[in-house]
This record gives sequence, structure tokens and C-alpha cells, in this order.
Amino acid sequence: MKKPIGMVIKTIIEEKGLKAQEVAKRIGLTRQSIYQLNGKVEMSEGEIRRWANALEVSYEEILLRREEKNGVESAPSDILSKQISRIEKMFQEQIEVKDKQIQTLTELLTTSQNTIQQLLGKSEGVPRKPGVPFLLLPGCEIDTSGYTRGYAKA
Repeated sequence: MKKPIGMVIKTIIEEKGLKAQEVAKRIGLTRQSIYQLNGKVEMSEGEIRRWANALEVSYEEILLRREEKNGVESAPSDILSKQISRIEKMFQEQIEVKDKQIQTLTELLTTSQNTIQQLLGKSEGVPRKPGVPFLLLPGCEIDTSGYTRGYAKA
């Protein structure tokens, strides 16, 4: 006896830890349609293939899961193994995102440091405007001509 196709798909969604809204977006249906899936007994080959693609499983896996094996579903170790694989994949994706963010921040920091050094270097020998206070950085002096030696920050 075959299981209803809706129950098979619902089981896959639950095993993958997906939310109805996410699945609906992947397959192009409303969230309510996902909730109504339980009652679906049959689907066309095209519909099953769309679901397989959206859930990242093979068409054949969905068909195999429809066949009851003396009332026993997939072994718990198979389900656990798939869950662990899914979690590992998710963590790997997050690590890649964080690595890119770190690389971007490092590049921004380097660029900022270079800009600061260039700006500080350009202040050397710049005439000081009368009446404009400025902060002298360590190693800077003001000579009697009103020019700075070293680095000054206005």
C-alpha cells in the first residue's frame, strides 16, 4: 500500500527542518497550500519533480518513500545521518559567509589605515590658519613661521 504523496513530502519537509513559508517560496505556492499538502493522495510526475527539486531530494527518493516497508519507515540512523549532513552543510555555509565578512572588514581596515597615514602625511608643512585650534600629535612641533613639523590634526 502506498502512502499519500502529501504525507511523504510533509515528512521530508520536517526532516529537513524547513518552514512552510520557506518551502512555499521555493516552489512558488502559498504557505496555506503547504499546510493543505497532507490531504493530497496523488500528484503528477511533473508536480513530484518540482517538489523534489524544491526539497533538494531525488524524484526517486520521493517515490521510494511512498512504498511502505511492512509499516516501517526509514531507519532512524538514516534520518539522523541526513539531519547531521544538513546541519554540517548549513554550518559550512555560515562559515563561508563569516570568512567573507572578515575578509571585507580586514580590507576596509587596511584601506582606512592607509587613508589616515596619507592624510597625516599631507598635513606636514601646511600653514596653520590663525585662530584655528588644532591638536598636535606626538612628535609634532610648531615653528615660529606657523608651519607644522611632523603630523598635526586640525
